[in-house]
Amino acid sequence: MNTYNEERLKAIEIIESLRSGVPSRALMSAVDDLRPQVLNLIRGDLDRLLSNDVPEGRLIWAGYGQGKSHFLRMAEQLALGKNFAVSYVTLNRQVSLNNLTRFYQIAAPFIRTPDSNIPGLMNQLSRVDRNVLTETPIQNQERYVHPLPAIVVELLLHSSEEDFHSLYHHLMGDFLPIAEVRRLARIANLEHLLRQVERFKQEHIPAHFGVLEDVIRLCGYRGWVILIDETELIGRLGRVSRLSAYRNLNWLLNWRKDMICPVYTLAAVASSLQQDVFSSSNRREGDRDTIPRIAGERFGQEVEEEMTKFFNRALIEDCPTLTAFGDNQLIPLLQQIAEWYRRAFTHEREPQPDWLNQVMVNVKGKPVRTYIRATLEVLDHYYLTGRIIPVQPDLLIEHPMEEKQDNNVVEQ
Repeated sequence: MNTYNEERLKAIEIIESLRSGVPSRALMSAVDDLRPQVLNLIRGDLDRLLSNDVPEGRLIWAGYGQGKSHFLRMAEQLALGKNFAVSYVTLNRQVSLNNLTRFYQIAAPFIRTPDSNIPGLMNQLSRVDRNVLTETPIQNQERYVHPLPAIVVELLLHSSEEDFHSLYHHLMGDFLPIAEVRRLARIANLEHLLRQVERFKQEHIPAHFGVLEDVIRLCGYRGWVILIDETELIGRLGRVSRLSAYRNLNWLLNWRKDMICPVYTLAAVASSLQQDVFSSSNRREGDRDTIPRIAGERFGQEVEEEMTKFFNRALIEDCPTLTAFGDNQLIPLLQQIAEWYRRAFTHEREPQPDWLNQVMVNVKGKPVRTYIRATLEVLDHYYLTGRIIPVQPDLLIEHPMEEKQDNNVVEQ
């Protein structure tokens, strides 16, 4: 009878992670870093953040299937190992950078911390002594563009268990009406904190990022790392929404150099954004020319220059490109996958040597994701039938970057 010992369960998790294309923690710990020079850049940035020297964030470029998500997961494990809290946000139709509020509502409640498998900071905040607030910058309301998020933190630490939960969810982006916040302030005998507080507007959402970062440090962590995947989806927005998204990304990356709180952002982007959206062609003007001009028309010369600098910065060496793996890297990786496969399904015999040749020859020049899928397909067929089959991968393409019309434009 086959037993499910720890080694086999880990191998199963790795194989299913590879099959689904979603990197797991087990996979991250098992696979050697195949791009150490790029990861060392991130390691250096995080070390600066540990020293309270807020670094500028980076874009990581790569072709389709060349390991952007895998690299972000490696960066996530690196950050957690250094005692940072990490938010991993994948952009989609509902979550886009043109709406910074919606982005925050995803990034905040799903924060991961090194010492807990439960996302968020509820348990950690429940153990904080409210008297330590005086030792933090949170009570310095001039630190933030609006005082309300900092006031909510103070109310939270003075509230009953039920009110604590309501205020915690407000802090995480499920915003309470201001009348409800005032009611909870009266209960906590802190209503004076809300006197003469102006209405909280969309433009004040950066205050939530700043306060949450200070709360993260209040809970004993070293700072906040934000990882953004599928960043190239910005290219599918309308022009005005793209302008908002680029401005928000520019702020999150601290390329404006006005980020006072230690937040570090790393965004993975498909190279197609450069080719299809940034660059001009005979058929269309690229964003590198269009967006700064629109920014100048709407917001003036200062924002126009800000956007020009953004595009220039996005294309320099500080934003590295993940290059394709060579055979000397791929072959050991695929051989290791075959070994995990044997452990996962308790196959005693090794596959015929020709399996690796079938993959390397027929998949040559494709993204690394295709090599992995081809390997699993060959091994599946071999251990079912005893035969090695030739693999014939289909061409992997991305959806075209289609601009959509702006309906509800939300800007920072």
